[in-house]
Amino acid sequence: MILTFMIIFGVGSALGMCAMDGLLGVPLVMAGRKEATRRVIRYAVGAFSIAIGTMILLDSGVAILSGSPAF
Repeated sequence: MILTFMIIFGVGSALGMCAMDGLLGVPLVMAGRKEATRRVIRYAVGAFSIAIGTMILLDSGVAILSGSPAF
């Protein structure tokens, strides 16, 4: 019973992620036809990735310096 639930949940999750990827990909492909738009998207994603990485690094550093486990 539990194995059946896990298989159904896994397949449903994968299909849901594929559907969302397809829905989000269409506007990005349409917007990416212009070089200026591609550049803005590329820099925005890069800045967002750096911000998230910095937040994780600072959070881990604060946790390590305070003596608590980082994760």
